Amino acid sequence: MRGMLRNFELLGLPLLWGVAVYGAISLQNLAVADEHTICGPWGCGPATGALLAMHIGWLAVLGPPLLYLPGRIGLSPQAVRRLGGTLVTVGVLGVTSIVAWQWLVWLPNSGDWSRSYIWQRCGFAVAIAIDWPLVQLTLLGITLPISSRVWQRRVASDSAVVPQRELPQQLDRLAPESAEPKHSAV
Repeated sequence: MRGMLRNFELLGLPLLWGVAVYGAISLQNLAVADEHTICGPWGCGPATGALLAMHIGWLAVLGPPLLYLPGRIGLSPQAVRRLGGTLVTVGVLGVTSIVAWQWLVWLPNSGDWSRSYIWQRCGFAVAIAIDWPLVQLTLLGITLPISSRVWQRRVASDSAVVPQRELPQQLDRLAPESAEPKHSAV
């Protein structure tokens, strides 16, 4: 059984990961709302299908390794929390810097009629910042400790169950040596 699980881990999981990435990137061909883009007084963005493909593509590329490998390599809960906290910090700092840039650069250069749309512009700038997976890192950083707890519970429950055929052998190993000689059946 372990050999079959190991084969699935070595062959099946990378194949599923590749299919997920390919499926996410294929979303660019999806006809969403007649190929409208995100437009408004704050500017116009890329086609919606391409935007979805990139955001979901980042999740498909980063999500499986970040959620699977910490449990697989046996990182401690504290290390997983630190990794999750680092991911959230990087994501939030990135989003904060995009918002700060909009306030410092876009707002002073915008017209009077568009200044009231500063928060829409900030959301727009974060949404079209597909070069950096900031939102995805934040989501994965929040999800990582939760999935790690689930992984640890599953491993703990798997190791706590002793198959019935192995129980007598394990009990013999745990039993203290007694002074009485063992009787053999004649």
